[in-house]
Amino acid sequence: MYDSPHATLQPIQIRMASARVVIGGRPLSIGRVVSILVATFSVLILQATAAQAATTCPAGATMNIVAHPDDDLLFQSPDLLHDVQSGKCVRTVYITAGERGDLNTLDLRESGVEAAYAQMAGVKNTWKKSDADVSGHRVPLVTLSGRPTVSLVFMRLPEGVWGSGDSATDATLENLWLGSISQIRAEAGPTVYTRSGLISSLTALMTAFQPDTIKTQDYVGPLGDGDHDDHHAAAYFANAAQLSYTPSHTFVGYLGYATQNKPQNVFDPDLTAKTKAFYAYLQWDSAPCGSPPDCATNDFGQWLKRQYTVSGSTGPITSFASPAADQTVSGTIDVAATAQDQSGTGVWFTAFRVDRPGSDPVAIDYSSPYGFLLDTSTLANGPHTLYARAEDNALNLGPDATVTFNVNN
Repeated sequence: MYDSPHATLQPIQIRMASARVVIGGRPLSIGRVVSILVATFSVLILQATAAQAATTCPAGATMNIVAHPDDDLLFQSPDLLHDVQSGKCVRTVYITAGERGDLNTLDLRESGVEAAYAQMAGVKNTWKKSDADVSGHRVPLVTLSGRPTVSLVFMRLPEGVWGSGDSATDATLENLWLGSISQIRAEAGPTVYTRSGLISSLTALMTAFQPDTIKTQDYVGPLGDGDHDDHHAAAYFANAAQLSYTPSHTFVGYLGYATQNKPQNVFDPDLTAKTKAFYAYLQWDSAPCGSPPDCATNDFGQWLKRQYTVSGSTGPITSFASPAADQTVSGTIDVAATAQDQSGTGVWFTAFRVDRPGSDPVAIDYSSPYGFLLDTSTLANGPHTLYARAEDNALNLGPDATVTFNVNN
C-alpha cells in the first residue's frame, strides 16, 4: 500500500440511538454521511494514485503497444532506447506471440526481448514474473529486476503470416479487427478475446500503468499496403483503446516496413546502441539474420538505420453491430454499424459494400445509427462479407470494417 496524502476531516460523532450523525455540529442522516464518506475517500484514493504515479515515474511513463516481439526494437527505436536510458517508466505490450503453434519460438522471442531491454538499461538480464490481471485474463507481466521501471506484457495471440493469403476465418489479429471472426485464443493458456474484449483489455492496461505517452505502430495506413497486417491491426486496436483512456496523453504511431525506402535518419551513437539491443535479441531468435547474426545486407539492417513516425489523422473507426460474425440469415435483414470519429470534426457518412471492398456502395447513410436493409434473396446461398467504411467532415477516410455471414434462403 502507498501512503495517502494528508487530509483534514471534521470530527464525526455517531449517535446510534437517534440514527443520526453530527458533522461539524450539523445533524445528518446515515445515508447522507455515507455519501460524504464515500466521496471523501474516493478523492483521497485518486490523490494517492496521482501522487504515487508522480513519485514512481518522475521522468514520465511510456507504454508501447506492438504486434510482435522485436517490432519495438526495429521501428520504435531510438525513441525506445532514449526512454529506457532516461529513467522513464517503460512498459511494452506485445499483442501477438510472433508465432503460430510453436511454443518454443514463443519462449525464444520473449527471452530475446528481455535480453534486449536489459541491454538498453545496462543491467543484468534478470526478470521478476507476475500477472497483469487484465479483465480476468491471465496475461504474463515481467519486470526487470535491476530496473523495476521497465516491464513487458505478453498477450500471446497467434501471429498472422505476412503475405500468406490467410482466409477470412483464420485466427488472426486482422480478422478479429475486421469482424470476420468473433474471437481469438492466446497461444499459451485458455485466454480468449473478442474484438471489444481486446480493446477494453488494452484500455485496462493503460489505466493500470497510467502512461503519459502511448506509442504504437502504423494506425494510419490501410491493411494491404505492404506492411505486415499484424502491424496495422495491432495499431488499430491500440488506437481504439487509447480513445477510451481518459488521462491526458500523447499518442504516436511508427512506420513499419516502408521505412527502408526512406533516407537513413539513425546515426551513431544511437545506431550502435540500437543495433546492440537488437543483436542481444538475435542471440535467442536466429530467424531474422542467421547464426551468428549478420543483418548487414538484409531488410533488418535497413530498418535498424531508420525510424519514422506516421502523420495525419486516420478516419473514423467503424465496426458492425449486426449481423454477427458467422450468423446465418435469410430474407431481409437489418445491417447496423457504428462509426467512431477520431478527428473531432464528426462523421460525414458511412458506406456499405457487399463482397467486394472496391465495388460501388449498396447503401450510404449520413446519420447515426448507421445501417440499411439488405435483401439477402439477391445473394447466393453461402458465405458473404459486408464492408463498412466511414468518412469524417475533414475528409479522412477510415479503414474498412468487415463481417462475414451466411445466407440460407
